[in-house]
Amino acid sequence: MQAMVLAAGFGTRLWPLTAACAKPAVPFLDRPLVARLVERLKSQGFDRVVVNLHHLPHSVTQALVEHPDVKFSREASILGTAGGIARALRIGALRRDEPVLVVNGKIETDADFADLRRAHDRANHGATLLLTPNTRREAFREVHFEGGRVVGFGAGRQPEGAEPWCFTGVHVLSADVVAGLRPEFSDTVRDVYPALMQAGRLGAHLHRGRWWEFSTPERYLGLHQRAWSTFAAAERPADRSVFWGPRPIGVRATGCIVLDPEAVPAGQYRDEILGRADRGDPELAAGARVEQGILRVPLDPQAVERASRPDPA
Repeated sequence: MQAMVLAAGFGTRLWPLTAACAKPAVPFLDRPLVARLVERLKSQGFDRVVVNLHHLPHSVTQALVEHPDVKFSREASILGTAGGIARALRIGALRRDEPVLVVNGKIETDADFADLRRAHDRANHGATLLLTPNTRREAFREVHFEGGRVVGFGAGRQPEGAEPWCFTGVHVLSADVVAGLRPEFSDTVRDVYPALMQAGRLGAHLHRGRWWEFSTPERYLGLHQRAWSTFAAAERPADRSVFWGPRPIGVRATGCIVLDPEAVPAGQYRDEILGRADRGDPELAAGARVEQGILRVPLDPQAVERASRPDPA
């Protein structure tokens, strides 16, 4: 079985965490997201894994240095979901004679990828989307399905249904669908899937387990706090902060993301991101400033708290 992890995007909403590394290379529980995904794919029988690259590609290849068999597809310009898959096929990174499982590189999940692939094969769909309940009613486009098939998408990012479901960024495309893609900018959901849906060939596979999406710093910190309270409880820090490196003496941070601990002066900090000033333009985030050579970006503690809550029953 083969899979492709999408890792080419800029990760603008996650800045300044993505100033020095691509979003899939950002560490979660001290392991890069993309490394966690690749390890999960391999453990479930995916013998060929392809990762596309564009923004800060070295950070992704370095995150996967322990996996020399991973193949890479470098994009001179961003090609989007469909275009990126087509390029990987054209350069021979993907095999032409079998479906491909596609995974967004910015997620953490306990989904059974092999089960999704088997369900896709049994149904003989053109593509199958992995869907998850949006119990928090977050700003994800709603997906409507009936009898194992996707029948529509919500008009906007605000779910309206009584029990909304959303697309996880995990999907399987049949070989014939992949063969019809072109290596130019295009998106599967916008440009490919409407026609499959109209033809009754767009499948829906449901996942009720863990699916965490790291799109903002608040979600990144809140999901760490949630992990510490569940499957990583032994590693839970009392200060509810994430440090990218050893915790320095004299730095007391509560509810913070500390990107460059060795550069942060001794002191007390709360609800902010701390890093070297060279991590980028502080105008990229509201309230960001540089003081004593340190970039300081405020965090919204309410948004962090929301992300840290367990899903409603």
